[in-house]
Amino acid sequence: MQKDGWAHARIAIYARYSSDRQSEASIEDQVRRCVAHAVERGGAVPEGAVYSDYAMSGALRERPGLVQLLAAVDAGEVDVLLVEDLSRLSRDVGDAAELRKRFAYRGVRVVGVADGVDSGRAGSSLLYGVRSVLGEAYLEDLADKTRRGMAGRALAGRVTGGLPYGYRSAPAPDGIGRFALIDEAQAREVRALFAAYAAGSSFGRIAADLNTRAVAPPRKGQGWQSSGVRAMLVNERYAGRWTWNTHAWGRDPATRKRRYRERPKEEWIVEEREDLRIVDETTWQAVCARFEARRMPDAPKRARRSYLLSGILRCGVCGAPMVITGARRYYACSTRRTRGRCGNRETVREPVARSRIVRAVCAELLRPEAIAAWREIAAEELARYAERFDGARVELEREQRRLQAQAERLVGAIADGLSSPTIRDRLDQVERQLAGIARQLRVRRPVALPELGEVVAHAQRLGERLEADVEQGREALRGLLEGGRIGLYPQPSGGLLARARLLSGAVLWPDALPETEGPREVPTGGCGGRI
Repeated sequence: MQKDGWAHARIAIYARYSSDRQSEASIEDQVRRCVAHAVERGGAVPEGAVYSDYAMSGALRERPGLVQLLAAVDAGEVDVLLVEDLSRLSRDVGDAAELRKRFAYRGVRVVGVADGVDSGRAGSSLLYGVRSVLGEAYLEDLADKTRRGMAGRALAGRVTGGLPYGYRSAPAPDGIGRFALIDEAQAREVRALFAAYAAGSSFGRIAADLNTRAVAPPRKGQGWQSSGVRAMLVNERYAGRWTWNTHAWGRDPATRKRRYRERPKEEWIVEEREDLRIVDETTWQAVCARFEARRMPDAPKRARRSYLLSGILRCGVCGAPMVITGARRYYACSTRRTRGRCGNRETVREPVARSRIVRAVCAELLRPEAIAAWREIAAEELARYAERFDGARVELEREQRRLQAQAERLVGAIADGLSSPTIRDRLDQVERQLAGIARQLRVRRPVALPELGEVVAHAQRLGERLEADVEQGREALRGLLEGGRIGLYPQPSGGLLARARLLSGAVLWPDALPETEGPREVPTGGCGGRI
């Protein structure tokens, strides 16, 4: 076969297989075919120029392998891109068009080995568009066939997905699919759960009781939660009403995120399955009546409040968020409240926690004397960093000069007709090393330490924000804390001890820290106090 000038081209390969083709060998087959195509045309695929995504749909745009490929394309490291066919790149018409424009702008020639697409040939854009439309149509047809198959299974009484707690599956007598059966051991717990709620128990109390009795939860290792109890109480399957095809996944064209949306009710598949009923009608109606009472227009509603410490306070025992509970606004461990599994029984009123923590931060950690001490320590650390920075810069500049001289010799050799794959590969490697050194020299800048008066004034403004505005104050406080949190630890004598570490960089640099590899949070101040 006649060569067509690929000998000097920088060739890359992209391969992908999706969930409808679960074979890792598929990637190897695609790569082998693309490599053979390049060799036939006198080219070679260098090591590290193969990008792949395993078990990922072509409708997704943020694929790791594709992202890496696009980074290489934008960096000017690719001349020719080989794919088995265009559907490997994308099965979305809009994304495929955007990729085509991006490759064309970078001067990258896209070749589909199997479907005959070659962007380097005249009229290729029309064929590219047709192949893109076919790729998207394939996904739509596959989704339609999948829905039709699942609807047929549902109407035949087969299981079409996961089963709720209280049921298990068994192979169908004809060997096609599986049937749902009641799991009697779990069904007893379901009946007790419904009876407890109908008698007045709360979601959290029911979850705590199940955890106390060590009843195996639906998901191993997570324990029973109040949200899970509520979801069970509204599940109509326990009353013998089995419904399929109620929701569908769709991709938001703006955000590219998948969303779970409800289908029109006329598309639902509903079956009355008395043989699978677990909860009797009387109990089911009692539970429904209690839910309805909670939704009554004249039922008392609690206004949603915003608190300064929301999302910041954490249980010192299990690490879960401390959440507001009760009419008097107490902070309590959310794990203990929803699952009853944490040993932290201590609570603290929201006004008490807020006032004492704000006072500790403003009076102890943001006082001028503490800031001056931090600034002095930071100055010493920055001086040591400057010495290391100067030494590293000298070494980087020396290596930069050596590589520049080597690159000039390699370019001269190619100009004299001594070109070979080894020389070109070495030149590419040297150029990448030079680009990396340039980036390091660009970001390695000394860090400027602001004046003490400027830092103190900024700290005072931070303190004012904690008191003046809840939303802004919360973000300001979060920015001061390591990990953005304060731990509350129960004490043997009762009460809670608050512990946190302050990020002094948030105080020492009043605005944004400069882009640097230097020390950003030196030093870190600790604090603790009983609340």
